[in-house]
Amino acid sequence: MRVPELHINQIWAQIGIHKNEPPVQIRQKQAQLFIDQKIDEVIQIRTSQSSLHIDQSEAFADAHLKSPLRYAKEFYQKMIPAVHTYISKKVNQGKQLQAIHLYTNPIANIARHETVKATPSSQIAYMPKSLDRVKFHYQPSEVHIQAPDGYVDIHVQKHDPQIHIQKWQADVYVRQKNAISFHVQDQAVNRAL
Repeated sequence: MRVPELHINQIWAQIGIHKNEPPVQIRQKQAQLFIDQKIDEVIQIRTSQSSLHIDQSEAFADAHLKSPLRYAKEFYQKMIPAVHTYISKKVNQGKQLQAIHLYTNPIANIARHETVKATPSSQIAYMPKSLDRVKFHYQPSEVHIQAPDGYVDIHVQKHDPQIHIQKWQADVYVRQKNAISFHVQDQAVNRAL
């Protein structure tokens, strides 16, 4: 005996969504910047001249290059002890001649001392005698800067952003309706049973 089969076909409902999402619009003007700068005067810069003084007089004196006044001064300073020595020598010779009556032969002694020559000596000399004979004096220049006081006034004017947002919208609709159907297979059914 065959039992009939019942087939059920079902279609599910489907919905669709249609969305409208316009973009957000933002606009903003640039800020305005106002700068007011005030300087009353100009900057003044003053520079003094540098100076270099070189004193070579001692180095030139070592090479016997002297002024006439310096020669005279040095000659005077050397002659004072020489004059005193000469005077004391002549006084001693006078005393010896005064004692001529003592038979000491003072004239021969004086002549012998006067004719004795000093032995010459040689020495090595450098020109100038030392390195510190040339003197340097340097005065650097000075820089004076005078800058006036000023001020800077900065004012900023800002602008708020303008934001425009349109309304978003979503439309929901039925894309496919639901349905159900029945189908019987082998409809030859023995109803006598």
